[in-house]
Amino acid sequence: MATRLFEERAHTAIYRKYRLSPQENLQGVIFPYLEEKHPSALARATTHVDCQLPGAHSLRKDSDTSHKCIARVCPAEDLPFEDGSVDLVTAFAAVHWFDGPRFLREVDRVLKPSGCVVFSSYNWDMQLCYKDCTDELTEIFREHALNSEILDFKLVENDYQEIFDSLPFQEKQRFLETMGVSSRDTQLELCTKHICILGCKSS
Repeated sequence: MATRLFEERAHTAIYRKYRLSPQENLQGVIFPYLEEKHPSALARATTHVDCQLPGAHSLRKDSDTSHKCIARVCPAEDLPFEDGSVDLVTAFAAVHWFDGPRFLREVDRVLKPSGCVVFSSYNWDMQLCYKDCTDELTEIFREHALNSEILDFKLVENDYQEIFDSLPFQEKQRFLETMGVSSRDTQLELCTKHICILGCKSS
């Protein structure tokens, strides 16, 4: 992996806990595409290559082996497969961590003719949704939470407590006032947009 943030177990555990999962409507785009382009790719035994090092270890421990899922740890830019041996390569919220040109060369090398790729991620065009104040909350979020001094990946290790502590008190209060509540434990909805790239290698 070109960016090596995932080698500490604590970071990986927090990332797994809070990372957004692909939504059903995204799955509704991906699976029909794969069924059309390469239906056998969905039915074969699976080898899972996890490029988030400790994440693969916890995957191995939690895996249901009845589906023939094999976990391997390797750099995304150096996949442990023979040329033209893979039906499907997927990466969710991950490709932006890789050395793009090297990773894509590896994908092209390992994919069989008619093999498919699915790359997807959420982007930072997010909305904070709460009753009728979504626009105002989203504006506050964009003003402060996406500030490059605040958006530091090590901060997820402590459940964003440092982010919360670093915000000026009035800004924390501004969220609560905008929402019309007094408790910092009030739940709101985070709405995201997904990017999805689907591809099929020519036969």
